[in-house]
Amino acid sequence: MNLEQFGWNAPLVRAFVDWKDGGFRAARVLAVRKNGCRVIAECGELDVSLPGRLMETAVGDWLVLAPAADRVEAVLPRKTVLARKQPGSTFGRQVLAANIDVLLIVTGLDGDFNVRRIERYLVLAEQSGADPVIVLSKADVLDPATSERQRALDAARSASAGTPVVFWSAWDRTAPAALTDAVGIGNTAALAGSSGVGKSTMVNVLLGRDALRTQPVRDGDSRGRHTTTHRELFLLPQGWLLIDMPGLREVQLWASEQSVEMVFDDLREIAAGCRFRDCAHEGEPGCMVAEAIAEGRIPANRVNHFRQLRGEVANRELRQSVTGTLARKRRDKILHRSQNQLQRTGRKWRE
Repeated sequence: MNLEQFGWNAPLVRAFVDWKDGGFRAARVLAVRKNGCRVIAECGELDVSLPGRLMETAVGDWLVLAPAADRVEAVLPRKTVLARKQPGSTFGRQVLAANIDVLLIVTGLDGDFNVRRIERYLVLAEQSGADPVIVLSKADVLDPATSERQRALDAARSASAGTPVVFWSAWDRTAPAALTDAVGIGNTAALAGSSGVGKSTMVNVLLGRDALRTQPVRDGDSRGRHTTTHRELFLLPQGWLLIDMPGLREVQLWASEQSVEMVFDDLREIAAGCRFRDCAHEGEPGCMVAEAIAEGRIPANRVNHFRQLRGEVANRELRQSVTGTLARKRRDKILHRSQNQLQRTGRKWRE
């Protein structure tokens, strides 16, 4: 098996050099399962166990396998990490995929289209280090000559200037080539989007076989049930790799304020002209953002979403700081008790 097909490159060779002479093997994660994962190594596909310290291992990771057993010794340094806040009330990071070059943000033109959701995915991509590509799936529902299709294209482009936008239809024979051009030969991409936008169908079309099960969407809102239940890496005949991921019901950010500002760079440029440096763009005199909204140069809901995402990130960072402080206090308390116990034991022994 030629691992270069799966993304093995010069930086990984350098990272692996300390393990090379010990009989260790390199492998890439194809799928993660309970207490283990499916990997691809030079000898082929293997099922390996994961120690507790490496349970955050994700699809796309490169691993070091022990020479005498199918056991993972280490995870090689990641180039990129796609992560979100854990869903629900649980606080922490959930790693979705690792070492991806491109994040394909898929949204359907049959009722799923939502610019605000696209902006959230763009922030995740910015934080991860991967390049985003917006994929407008089910393009066959809108005639290319209609104004609705052009409005959808304009709205997608407004989410982040310069981000490539690709139309996709399972019935369009040119769509796979257009997507390949957007991703690039030899790169690794990950699919992100709601359930029912056609991600599994896209994988099947690119593979040229029905590898994944698909289901119809609901008539009322064009949303689907979770057909894909786990993340999996595929080597495509087009010459690149694709990670299929289940649809995300929640896209809570695990990102920095800088990542949010980079996605909303157009607002930052306009805000540079505000009279006050600390302008909150909420009615202050001389606010250039308010002027841009009034003139129709920026949608008000884009500005409101920027405030929402920035507040969400600030709250997460505050909670993370408080949680870290409490954890340090608990560790210090345990250490203090241990030291006192050792001192008491030492006194009794001397007496």
